[in-house]
Order: sequence, then C-alpha cells, then structure tokens
Amino acid sequence: MLKLFLKRLRNVFKRKTILLLKKIAFKSLSVLHNENKWNKTIKSDKEIIWVFGMIRSGTSLTTQILTNLGADIGPQKDLIQPVGVLKNLNPNGFFENFIFAEYSRYFLDYLNKSGANPPKENEESDVSFKDVDYVKLVYFSLFKINDDRVTLMNKYRAFRKLSKYGIHKYVEIFFKNNATIKIPMLSFFYKQLINEFPNSKFLIVYRNPDSVIKSAKILIDDSKYELYNTYQEYFLKISKNNNVYFFSYDNLLQSPSESIGKLAKYLNLSLDDDSISMANGLIDKKLIRNKPNDQYIGIEKINTTYKHFNELAIN
Repeated sequence: MLKLFLKRLRNVFKRKTILLLKKIAFKSLSVLHNENKWNKTIKSDKEIIWVFGMIRSGTSLTTQILTNLGADIGPQKDLIQPVGVLKNLNPNGFFENFIFAEYSRYFLDYLNKSGANPPKENEESDVSFKDVDYVKLVYFSLFKINDDRVTLMNKYRAFRKLSKYGIHKYVEIFFKNNATIKIPMLSFFYKQLINEFPNSKFLIVYRNPDSVIKSAKILIDDSKYELYNTYQEYFLKISKNNNVYFFSYDNLLQSPSESIGKLAKYLNLSLDDDSISMANGLIDKKLIRNKPNDQYIGIEKINTTYKHFNELAIN
C-alpha cells in the first residue's frame, strides 16, 4: 500500500515538474521570438524530396534507404525518435523532422482533421505556411500534442532555430544537398509545399491496401478501406504533375536491388555497389512492416487505382 502511494506521489511530482518546465520553455520561446522577422523570407530555392504516403505504407524504410543513397534528412536532434510500443514497429526510427511534423499537425488541427480523418478535396486550401502564428504553433506543440518522442530540450532547440530563421532558411541552413523530408501527414498539402519550396520532388510510397490496413490497425482503430481510398484519390489528383513519382513498396520487397537503383536514378542520388548493398541490407522481413501479405483487394475502385499506381511506379 505504501509503495503504491509513493509511486503515485512520484508520478504526480513528475507531471507537475514536466508541466512547469514546459511553461518555462514556452515563456522563453515567446519572449525571444522576433515577430518582425518571422516567415518574412522569400520562397526557398532549395531542392527538396518530400516523401508522402499513408501511414504504414513503407515511407520510413524508403526514407532510410534514401539516406544510404546520399539523402540528407536534417539534424538528428530534430528527428522524432521511436519509443514505447512504436519501437517494435520502427526500431530504426521514423526519419521525420519534428518541425514539419508539428506544421502538419497544426494544419490538420486548424481544419478539424487528423491522420485518420484527412481533409477532402479543396478542404486543405484554408491553410498556408505564411499564416502560421509562431507562438500559437509552439503552444499547440507543447501543450496540445505533447509528443514524448522528442525531448523537451530538443523541442526547444528546434523552435529556437525556427524562430531565428523562419521555415525557408531553416531548411536551407540545416539541410545539405538532396534534402529529404518525410512526413506522411503532410501528404495532403502539396499546394502549400510547392508554393513555399518550388524546386520540390514528391515521392509517393504506396502499398497494396490489405497490407496497409492490417498494419495501420496497430495505430488507428478505425483503419478502413475508406481511409486508404482518401489517400489514393488525393495522390491520383496530383499524379499529373511532373515532379510527382510513385514508388511501389511491394516491388521494393520483391526486387530490392532493382527498385533501389530506380530510386537513385529518378531522384538523382548517388549509386554504387556499396550503396545498393547497404540499402538492400536494411530490408528486414522479420519486422512487421516488411512482412509480405496476400494481395487480395475486395473493393474494385481501390483495386483499379492500385493497379494504376503500379503503371505509374518508377520501379
């Protein structure tokens, strides 16, 4: 009984301490922020590869492979880390930049949407990078999202950099050549991204519906074909743009060397025997995300679109 009481007391103390530290961080970030310089920079000429896809479609492994081909995913301390049960799903990490993850969450929250309930056609038009209020973004991140996959200190550092340089300069300064940003929840904001970063390429990683739905149920209880179809229809809408490339995760698992070679070719990344061998070695089929499944698709509309994506795929 005494042990239980002490444990609860420690938990209460821990929560209050964390809350106090967050308040201090928020106050400091707010005071140090210079609104006159905030997001006043011009559009960035930086060439960026954006990795899109519904969650559990293979975007993490694909991004990890890209890093072996010379892609730069930004500062390590600005990346979301795998913790808890998620470590079993993606033990090597998510390769997602914290700042852009918060932008995606901020956009979705503003639209009263989420990753499980993404915006429909034209609903995403109501948000833009230039309209984001820095102080509101920081408050939203620290007190509404509270993602424990990034330490409070690293959040503070990332937001200070964002405050000093704005979103455009942040990318130009902290990402080298072959800048690559993978945020699945930004998948519905093509227009916003191309407006701010005109020299962008968009890699859409897709996977057969049954595999995605089965895997996504681990994270989203309401993971259904309708959700998959929402992503498909949006990707189909932007597929006519010449800076959009489709990449089959199923083909990657079946023919890794060939798929990795195509990935390097279309994205102008470095390619040699060593890089192919290293990238190939990342595909661990013992992981849940890499286990092949029977490709039975019962909904004709989804099946037809999936086949169309296969025709568009670079691999």
